[in-house]
Amino acid sequence: MINRIKEVIDNQIFEIIKKRAIKNDGLLIYSNDTMGAYIIWEGLAEKKILNLIIKNLKFNPKNFSCVDVGANIGNHSVFFSKYFSKVISFEPQNEVFKVLKLNTEKRENISIHNFGISKNNNNNVVIRIPKNKRGMGSINFELNDYEYFEEKIELKNYDDLFKNEVSLIKIDVEGSELDVINGMLDTIDKYKPVICF
Repeated sequence: MINRIKEVIDNQIFEIIKKRAIKNDGLLIYSNDTMGAYIIWEGLAEKKILNLIIKNLKFNPKNFSCVDVGANIGNHSVFFSKYFSKVISFEPQNEVFKVLKLNTEKRENISIHNFGISKNNNNNVVIRIPKNKRGMGSINFELNDYEYFEEKIELKNYDDLFKNEVSLIKIDVEGSELDVINGMLDTIDKYKPVICF
């Protein structure tokens, strides 16, 4: 009897997860990661915040581009792609970038880049990445409370590479936000985008 109850509960949980995955475009996730857990149970990580951002924009996002710096697995990029004409996403972690690529490959208005944004171009930066919270990877913070691994990543100056109009910039880079802003100063000065970080 206990095994049958467990089987019924397991099937019900599987159906809930399947419905939520379909509802959220079936994003590929890390099952042991905090963001993955949010996506499984809520259908989208930071759903309330993202909806609040879109609701409070004073312009029609369909006419503009959005930049997602620290795109992780693409949760925010995929969400923004439903509203903006173009989303330009940046994720420097190599393994996470592969998941981002899979999650965005069917979205023609998302372009992805396997590097981070910085004031200076630098190919020798080491990022520390917690094994169960990959979105907390940081080049600035010590991660003494986490089991982590290190990876070399590439950073580039946004303004050296892109000249397109941008109306919203989302930055989630674990302590490197100011460096990202300094790497986008010309774009920010010219287009005055909304910046979320």
